[in-house]
Amino acid sequence: RLTGGVRVVYNSGRLPRYRSRYNGGSWAVRSYQAGWRPGRNFLLTSVGIRFDILEQREIYPHLDIGLAGGVFFDAGKTWDDAFPGFDRLESGPGIELLMFAPLIGMARMDAGYNPVRQEFVFHVSNELRF
Repeated sequence: RLTGGVRVVYNSGRLPRYRSRYNGGSWAVRSYQAGWRPGRNFLLTSVGIRFDILEQREIYPHLDIGLAGGVFFDAGKTWDDAFPGFDRLESGPGIELLMFAPLIGMARMDAGYNPVRQEFVFHVSNELRF
């Protein structure tokens, strides 16, 4: 079973300091290290395909396990002034492994390839926000 999706987030306007966006890390462009990049404007896109490795099943009453894999391509940017153009977006491809475990929920491990530094960037997180 294959699943796919496209996610686009765009925010235009003044963001309070406590809501500044970051453009790298597990919840943004996964090919870049997490770090704060404040700006009034924020754009994030993600395209991915997921497939089941071990279909989610119950191993004990109310205890389910499952395993899925996927490939993705993320792009995004934060900026203050006029839109910087698509040639300046931070972007990169990668692979992910998703594990559904009892009491934890969905754990996600991402390996994104950073084309600027020519290295892989690894992230581990939960799947609650996607």
